This record gives sequence, structure tokens and C-alpha cells, in this order.
Amino acid sequence: MDRRTAALTCAFVLVAPAQAGDERAIREVFASVERAVQQRDTKTLIDSATDNHLMISKNGETVVGKPALAAYLDKMIGYAASIKSLQSTVAMSPDIRFHGDTAIAHGRSRDHYAFADGLELDLTTYWTATLAREDERWRIAAVHYSFNLFDNGMLDAARQGALVAAAGGALAGCIAGLLFFRRRHI
Repeated sequence: MDRRTAALTCAFVLVAPAQAGDERAIREVFASVERAVQQRDTKTLIDSATDNHLMISKNGETVVGKPALAAYLDKMIGYAASIKSLQSTVAMSPDIRFHGDTAIAHGRSRDHYAFADGLELDLTTYWTATLAREDERWRIAAVHYSFNLFDNGMLDAARQGALVAAAGGALAGCIAGLLFFRRRHI
């Protein structure tokens, strides 16, 4: 074995266990986020972010910094009257990319929203997150959410609403027609 091969082998043997520990820590960050969303625990969610956190949210808002994140979370999952419950299941990709004290992770979450007005919505969200190691702890520095534009729970709800409206309009038209024609014959 030449020196270069030996050096690369030693580097891999020394780096692999450290990276495995970092990978476990990052997976725990997302497990903690999942639990916090289910429990509407905004304090844990805010604590999982860096001070200058950047988020492009599911509804397209850009949220920068912890104060803005706190306001967004309070509005969306805190005690918002419009949202009765939110269940989220996070599935991380096994592919975490490390660049020193920065890591990039991606995956999806399956979210079930129950609204106060009775509407229920299932949405699969795809996300990419950049994490930074600060004081030996991994935190989310940036996250971007996306969903399939052509196949999602919001479109399903819109289609169902359109069908109900069309059926209601057709029924109202039939009733109006019957009344109109009945009056003409009398």
C-alpha cells in the first residue's frame, strides 16, 4: 500500500465515525421538529433554528430571523383559530451532504390539516434544508418547502368544491326552469 492510499484510508476511518455522529444528530433535529409540529411546540421549533434562519414557507412567505419565525409559527401552527389540528410525518432522504460545519438534507413530509370549518387537507411537501453546526449543535439555517403543483390536496379540495358548486347551480337552474315553465302554462 502506498503512502497516499494509506493516508486516504486513515482519513476515511477517522472521519466516518464523526460523520455518522453528525448524521444521527441531524436526524434527531428533524425528529424533534416533527414532534414539535405535532404538539404545536413553537419554542422547540424556534430553538432548532439559527438566529438568522431563512425559510421559504409552504404558502410562499419568506421568513428571515427568529423573531419573524416566531410570528409565522404563531400564526400558522400556534393557536391559530382556523387550524384545528396539524399532523406531520417527516421522511428524510438518507443522503445528507456535509461541507465542514454545514450540511444539506432533503426529504418530504406528509401533512394532514384539519381546519375549524371542517375542511381536511392532506398535502405532501418536499423540502431542502441547510444546517449549521453552532456550539457543537446542529441547527436549521435555511429551509425551502415545495409541493407538486399538479397533484396535491389543495387541488383535490378545489375540484370537489367546483363539483359541489356545479351540482348546486344545475339543481337551482332546474328548479328555476320548472317554476318558470309551470307559471307559463297556467
